[in-house]
Amino acid sequence: MKNTGLDKDTLDLTLSAIKEFATGRLPDEKLIELDEKDEFPVDIVREMCTGLGIRLLFIPEEFSGMGGGAFDVYRLCEQMARIDLGIATGVLATFLGSDPIMFGRTPEQKKKWLTHIAEEGLLMAYGATDLCSILAKAPGGPSWFVVEKGTPGFSHGKPEDKHGIRASNTAPLSLDEVYVDADHLLGGVEGQGLIQA
Repeated sequence: MKNTGLDKDTLDLTLSAIKEFATGRLPDEKLIELDEKDEFPVDIVREMCTGLGIRLLFIPEEFSGMGGGAFDVYRLCEQMARIDLGIATGVLATFLGSDPIMFGRTPEQKKKWLTHIAEEGLLMAYGATDLCSILAKAPGGPSWFVVEKGTPGFSHGKPEDKHGIRASNTAPLSLDEVYVDADHLLGGVEGQGLIQA
């Protein structure tokens, strides 16, 4: 049977490193400040993703990841939520944003995008990040596309003023005459978006 997760020692070490990182870099005063300012701590989240390797957890080993399974992601979510729900949501958005790539892609797309996330520490999803998976209406029906930050016509609006989980921004996306190459259509076939979701 194929291994579907981390061994116990690796998982425990990862969770311990997250806890230690939070103790030093995210004391209660900092978390309160971030929430009051409605500020997503991009530098801290990048440090967690690249320095601690959190983003590697859900990426298969063949694409430079750790090959964690559902239980490992659950345990990571649990540990992150103990620190702060806003930061947890921001970190875990990469898991959510990459789901269409994991399940609705061509093999070439999976290799390309998951390797980029693993090796470059890209953050993903919800408009304030480097890479987004977008479900859009296409001539063949709802379809997932990968849209990179900086793509002409792609921008996001002002983050919403919400109650709680403010360190994870939620903002409207704007796509005005956005063009992406055909290889950004996940799965290579239009109309599969709802199935992939």
